[in-house]
Amino acid sequence: MSCKSMAAVICVDSYGRTSNIKVINAKPEQVFNSEAKRALSKWQYSPKVVNGVAVPDKNLEMTIEFNLDN
Repeated sequence: MSCKSMAAVICVDSYGRTSNIKVINAKPEQVFNSEAKRALSKWQYSPKVVNGVAVPDKNLEMTIEFNLDN
């Protein structure tokens, strides 16, 4: 099994939706970027809550590992 990874910075809006996805590190470079960004764009999070109000959260770093069977 081969393990590959990609790190990205994302923003999560007050509804928990991701946006502004930027790849900051990928091994191997450019191989999984498009698929990882597409997957991250579909993810939903619980938004950050400040004083009882949901607020956007910026510059969250995510790492995705891809495990590939030969």
